[in-house]
Amino acid sequence: DGEPAPRGDTFEGVEAGYAREFPRDTRGNETVTPLGAFELGLGPTFFHIVCAHTNKYAKAFGTPGKVWQNVTRKELRVWHGLLFTMAIVRLPAMEDYWDKGEVGACKAPNFGRYMTLTRFKGIWRAMHWADHTAEKHWSVPGSDKIVKVRELVLALNKGSKAMFVAGKEVSVD
Repeated sequence: DGEPAPRGDTFEGVEAGYAREFPRDTRGNETVTPLGAFELGLGPTFFHIVCAHTNKYAKAFGTPGKVWQNVTRKELRVWHGLLFTMAIVRLPAMEDYWDKGEVGACKAPNFGRYMTLTRFKGIWRAMHWADHTAEKHWSVPGSDKIVKVRELVLALNKGSKAMFVAGKEVSVD
């Protein structure tokens, strides 16, 4: 990937901390958004990989009652954002997130502003983080145990390396 390999167990000339300078405002404060930080950590190819595998799976197996419309990286970002919100804001049924009224004593999030419930469920059914046609013989001795997700793991590792450089002394619990 063009980066020189570290010598020994030190990175000569590299200080510990964030390896990337975050955008700053006129006062010098970092202006990275939560989404921006999330995407920096994932790496530049994460959504591209997931998008490609999801579309490939949907074309191979279809979605009930509909012709598959390829998911885009932007749409996948929205989908993941809605999914993360659902994990934080718990409602009784998935459909409640698309309600425009109130659920119990709280105003419903109205996810419909971002994506239809039908599209969300279609992406949910087709979601694939790895190539479904990849070698599946992981139980064979000597084979790659993470063959199905290796591409994604490498992308996440690259994103993590771009975000942070460990110091001289590291403690792992």
